[in-house]
Order: sequence, then C-alpha cells, then structure tokens
Amino acid sequence: MNNNNILYVFLVITCVACKTVSVEQDLYHKALSSVVLGAIGEQKDFVLKHSYKNIALPNYKNRLKIQITVIPFTKSTFRAYNQAKVTRKNDFSVEYSDSLKIKPKFLKIELSDRVEVLNALNSSFNHDIKQYIQHKKQSQIVLGVLMVLKPEDLNTIENAHEVFLEREGLNSYALKLYKNSELEQTILFDEGVVFGYQRSSFCWQEDSMRQLSIVDLVDGDAKCPRYTYRNFRRAHKKINYFKL
Repeated sequence: MNNNNILYVFLVITCVACKTVSVEQDLYHKALSSVVLGAIGEQKDFVLKHSYKNIALPNYKNRLKIQITVIPFTKSTFRAYNQAKVTRKNDFSVEYSDSLKIKPKFLKIELSDRVEVLNALNSSFNHDIKQYIQHKKQSQIVLGVLMVLKPEDLNTIENAHEVFLEREGLNSYALKLYKNSELEQTILFDEGVVFGYQRSSFCWQEDSMRQLSIVDLVDGDAKCPRYTYRNFRRAHKKINYFKL
C-alpha cells in the first residue's frame, strides 16, 4: 500500500470517528441537533461532521413497543454526550471519570416493533408522508437513539415492566412507562439529552394490485432485500417486467 492509500484510509477512519460513536458493536451517528425517535428526516454529510434535519413525524395511532438497554458510559460515549449537551437546555449534568468504580449510565432506546411502524407508514392517515418518502430517496427514519436522563428517571425505567412510544399532546411523542399494566410515568424526550441516533432507509415493493408499499426498513444506507428497492420507480419497473 503506497503512502497516498495509507493517508486516504487514515482520513476515512478519522472522518467516521468524528461523526459516529460505537455502542455494543453498533455505530450511532452523533446527535449535534435535536433528533426525534420515530421521525422522518434527512442527513447531510460533510467531511468532518454531519447534520440531521427532522422533516415530519408520522401519525402512530397505535403505541409502539420500545426496547431499552441501560449501558455504562465509556470515554467515547461520554465525549459524544458532552458534544450534544452544549446545544440542550437541561437542569442536570453527568460526571464521568475512569477512576469511578460505578460508572454513570445512559439508555439505548430502540423501536422494536418494526411491523407496526411499517403498518403506520403505509396507512391512509400517513398518505402525505408516504408521498414525501417516495419522492425523497434520501429520507430516512430514526429507529434508535442514545439518551441521558436524570438518575431518578433512569431508575424508574430500569424497574418498568414495559415501555412504549405514545402520543403526548397534539403532535409529539413520549416514553410511557408501565408496571403491572398500570401507567407509572411519562418521560418527554426534551427532559433528557439525545446524543446519538440510528437511521434506517425504506424498501419498496409493488403488490398484486400494483400498489406500492414500504415493506422493509434497513439500517443506514444498506441494500434492500431481494425484489425490494430504495427507489420506488425501480419497484414499479421490476414487477412490471415479470408480468410481461
């Protein structure tokens, strides 16, 4: 490998490290602005940073099951949190040191019921959003975030039996914590600091009635499964080809 190739590889690794943080072998994009779980948005990538813009929030009429993992901070995740909290207004902060025997913790929050997400995106009450996704290939959905909460809220989540993403107010969503099937607490996302997120892309397929549907969600910029397509026009063309 010549010097130019070595330099190129080094720059690529550096760029990735500047924009992402690794959590349990998964890469999360650093959230330098507000990111909403379940929202549709677009990411713009630059050499050493990126920006994410929330575009629309689908109407989730049914509550969405949430998977929560409580994870101790590391140097890299705490650095990402520090970068994010600068742009947030919160009345709490987290202290971290390698010498601490018990490290502070954060949450990995994931929408685990992707079938319900797909049902919502394809429903008539999200028609306008589906049309937007069709014509904006670069649009993606946020299915996972890294979040820091007050210690008392984190403890409540750890002891909850179930957690759902549910509507709160006119056009926002919150974490609803249940214990013994009873609502125990509601946590708004602006009560914490979201410092990382995972985005997923949409895969299209045409059904037997020649109607286009979003049939899968793939991580980041990964390829869609066989016979499904990121570009809805390819889904039309491919299915029509087999019908000839």
